[in-house]
Amino acid sequence: GASTGIGFETAKVLAKNGIIVVVTARRKSRLVRLINEIKFAGYEGSAFVCNVQSERSVFSTKKNFL
Repeated sequence: GASTGIGFETAKVLAKNGIIVVVTARRKSRLVRLINEIKFAGYEGSAFVCNVQSERSVFSTKKNFL
């Protein structure tokens, strides 16, 4: 997920390089923090809460994304 560690840092680097990032993780508060950082820096991104261990969560995220 993108809420901590490598996923968090990778999302920021990609955004700084002009990529519009779309991130997922289980913890909404950390996703909000990440997207706020990205947008505050002038870049674009979106976040979706998703638990990839749950088929229901994955399909729900897919539905909301599309």
